[in-house]
Amino acid sequence: MLSPGLIVCLALFACLSDALQIDVQGVLGHHPAVGRRSDWGGAPHSLHKRADDVTIVSYYTNIRLAASHSKSWLTLGGHSDLWVAGNVTRANSTGHTGGVNYVLDVVNGNIKTAQLQFAGFTIPNQTFLEVAPNNQSNGRGILGLGPNVASKNYQELRSDSAAGVMDRIFLQNQSLPTFVTFLLSRYGSTDPTSTFAGKFTVGEVAKGYEDIINEPRLPVTDVPLDQRGNQHFQILLDADGIYGPDGKVIPITTMAKETTDKKQATAIIDTGFTFPQVPAAVAKAIYGRIPGAEIMDIPTLGDIWILPCDREVNITFSLGGKKFPIHPLDATMSPLFLGQGPLKNSKGENSCLGSFQPVSFDLGADPLYDIILGMTFIRNTYTLMAYGDFILGSTVRNDPYIQCLSVTDPAKAHREFVDTRLGGVDTTGTQTLTAVTAGSSRNTSPYIVAAVVVGIILVALAGFLLYRCRRSRRSTKRRSPPSTPILQPSPTPSNPPSYHNPSPAVDVRQV
Repeated sequence: MLSPGLIVCLALFACLSDALQIDVQGVLGHHPAVGRRSDWGGAPHSLHKRADDVTIVSYYTNIRLAASHSKSWLTLGGHSDLWVAGNVTRANSTGHTGGVNYVLDVVNGNIKTAQLQFAGFTIPNQTFLEVAPNNQSNGRGILGLGPNVASKNYQELRSDSAAGVMDRIFLQNQSLPTFVTFLLSRYGSTDPTSTFAGKFTVGEVAKGYEDIINEPRLPVTDVPLDQRGNQHFQILLDADGIYGPDGKVIPITTMAKETTDKKQATAIIDTGFTFPQVPAAVAKAIYGRIPGAEIMDIPTLGDIWILPCDREVNITFSLGGKKFPIHPLDATMSPLFLGQGPLKNSKGENSCLGSFQPVSFDLGADPLYDIILGMTFIRNTYTLMAYGDFILGSTVRNDPYIQCLSVTDPAKAHREFVDTRLGGVDTTGTQTLTAVTAGSSRNTSPYIVAAVVVGIILVALAGFLLYRCRRSRRSTKRRSPPSTPILQPSPTPSNPPSYHNPSPAVDVRQV
């Protein structure tokens, strides 16, 4: 009798002849407007202030639109639109315009259609946004691979033919398993011209990583119906699912009101983010106890933790009961990777950037998520994203899910950190953390803070009224005629009054 796991494997590998794997290249340098958009829940979501002014880590592949070649960056888990900068010859106009918003910028253009060749698939009349190029973006673009419900082009045209690229591929290849996988390698050089490899597959598992099929399926959480346009590949961390440098749990309380267990944070998986976004209290719990760590305001990045580059930082996430350690070379990043000059903290020590940034944008009144796990996390996993009934026209319930396979060996990662940051001399045994201060790692809800503030105000008001009332009584007594008997104070009791039995010296009725 076949085990359930083996049956799944056979079902997945039955269609390998239809599935394809492509190599992607990682680069350091400018690229057009990757990732953080201002249309997620109505809040700004960009590390970049403009669409083209940040040196960042990105992964790309080549595509062909009609007769034009384009270098396109892949964003997995975010939006599902394709846009290209520059004139695409032989493209057809739809008569519609569209755009994608950034914090201080917007990508606008004409919505057109053309034949697309991508990952070995040919897709006729694929909808895309043609935008005006600048000096850096001509011939480049972004290929979003998220759920189609988040597609701005589809929302504008309201036609099945306007669906995102992945929906079009799966709809015209019905036997193809509806999942993608990706593996992103780590950079090894700060040379902006250097590249590093990655893998992206459609409907198949990369060779050597077949064990991912046996990993827990992490259900994608649904956003409320009125927020369907903000649906992403988002999952729940395990309760108390973040472990800091001391190996202890970093407490976190979710702000997503749909989540039943408030200790489970909702996290979006998205390659469009070089730096993961976490609550400020979590970022402080990770970096705040490291000697020499401090917050620095860096142009285009905002407030970010920096710390001495020779400090080894170990972080672990828990998903589906499995632990996912983060490579210490990913937990902090050299500023050279972002085109920054050498950074020094207030002590004059050469410093690196903390990769897990405090959330740098407004999550809105009703947040849909708490964390965005970007490339820093994804480089430590082999990830499978199953679209399920996200696919346009799905009539059978088939829940989308994510599977993650850890690819980081902590012992090997430690040796690589020592060789890279410490010149091969291991001094991490002498590294210590400062003492924990009360509440230093607690992710306090703003509602709790507001309640405490209101309570303090009410207590102060009550005290003021009591004081005025008692002064009024004394003033009245002083004005009474001499014949009026004066109340004598009660004798001091031998035992202090209990909280539930007020002292007789206070006339509660007059209050």
